[in-house]
Amino acid sequence: MNHVKHTLIAAAFGTALVLSPWAAMAQPGAQSQPPAGMQQGAATNVDDATLEKFVVAYADIQELQQEFATELEQVSSQEEAAALQQETQQKMVSAVEESGLSVPEYNNVVQALDQDPALREKVESKLQ
Repeated sequence: MNHVKHTLIAAAFGTALVLSPWAAMAQPGAQSQPPAGMQQGAATNVDDATLEKFVVAYADIQELQQEFATELEQVSSQEEAAALQQETQQKMVSAVEESGLSVPEYNNVVQALDQDPALREKVESKLQ
């Protein structure tokens, strides 16, 4: 039982990285088109409407991550942890889409935030 707990804790740390809010919607290998309000080659040019949608999605994802962490403490096997992770990731995709963004659009904003400290500060201020 102790071995299972240690394995679950290790899995939780790995999962936390996968579910980090800036990378939560990353889809490896997916080619994404810039959303409206973003120009090719100008990743930091995010319009206010897109930014507002992103903030909504980001806040929902934060809440889902907290729920995931709490629920992960209750699982007793790696299979349960994997199922919970998959369910949480599906909920995150839904949260992004319900905000009015596609997953590629969300990812583009994440990339813009990584490249533009001023944009990141703007998002952080909206989240407070």
